[in-house]
Amino acid sequence: MKRLTVIVFVLVGTVTLHGQHGGGSDMQASPWWVGLGAGMNVWVGDEEGADVHWNGSHPGFQLGLEIGRWMSPKWGLSLRASTFSVNSPSRSLFGMSALATVTLDWSNFDGEELGGLHIYTPLSAGAAFASDDSSTEGSFVLSSAVGLRYGFGKIDLFGEAGVGVAKFGTFCVMPSFTLGVRFALPSRRVSTYVPSSRSMMLDSEQKEEPRGLVDDMLATNEELHLPVAVVHFAEDESTLDENAYQQLNIFVSQMENADWFTEYYIISTADDAHASQRHNRKLCERRCQEVFDALVDDFEVERYRLLLLPDGGLSEYAHQQSEQMVIVIQRTPETEEVVERWISSY
Repeated sequence: MKRLTVIVFVLVGTVTLHGQHGGGSDMQASPWWVGLGAGMNVWVGDEEGADVHWNGSHPGFQLGLEIGRWMSPKWGLSLRASTFSVNSPSRSLFGMSALATVTLDWSNFDGEELGGLHIYTPLSAGAAFASDDSSTEGSFVLSSAVGLRYGFGKIDLFGEAGVGVAKFGTFCVMPSFTLGVRFALPSRRVSTYVPSSRSMMLDSEQKEEPRGLVDDMLATNEELHLPVAVVHFAEDESTLDENAYQQLNIFVSQMENADWFTEYYIISTADDAHASQRHNRKLCERRCQEVFDALVDDFEVERYRLLLLPDGGLSEYAHQQSEQMVIVIQRTPETEEVVERWISSY
């Protein structure tokens, strides 16, 4: 008798949560996720040398657990462990499978859409073992599917229809349908070591001096040593010159070593301490947008990783050097603390 097996499909999905603002929390979603899926399968194959059979009247069940990591918004990798049953015309089998999967998110190739409705295709390969009362046999497994998922918050819901192929003496095909849920795993943002003395903190006299978000961020980074891009502008200008592009190019090369979930602040300042606050605010916004557009359009940085903060320094801050620039710096618990302190005072 030809042996039968089953292909278990458990969705490999997209973690749609990226780090959120506020709350003073140093927790965010990581690229890792865990998912649970349940579904049904039917068997199509050649049994005992007979013609191909379709056994749609006695479907089998499948349950699966997956652990995966999104390498970018466009594709991810996962490992799934599944248990299943399958009913052929002459017998019932029970088994387990382990599959490695690559998932392509066709709705996310622009790198912008993190939530909402998405179309994706998981491609899997691995091994399965199935047994009945008399024997146990293994087989390789190849499978493909088309799925829809809807992401909101830390949760993805999904539905997936697919087909798999295995060989136990002869080839058999297993159509299936799976429903499930995935959860983004939280992780602590990477934090650079800071000495217990907190020497980068301003003393009481400095704290009383009007400074600005850019000034305080640069002072904080004296101990953090995070990569930072400092883009200078001419007085009352918001156009990037060749030197600015060189600074951004160096910074983007440093970004390549970071996780794709890492976020970056773009913080701007006004350059004329004697101008009106409205004038400076508009100038800050234009400068922030100019750097943002260059990173997204020219350096292909995902736009959701960039957090614009155009109020880095207004007319009341008299530090002329810092009021001529935009800085780009990584979001960490330390830099977020500086941002939240200034935002609360706006």
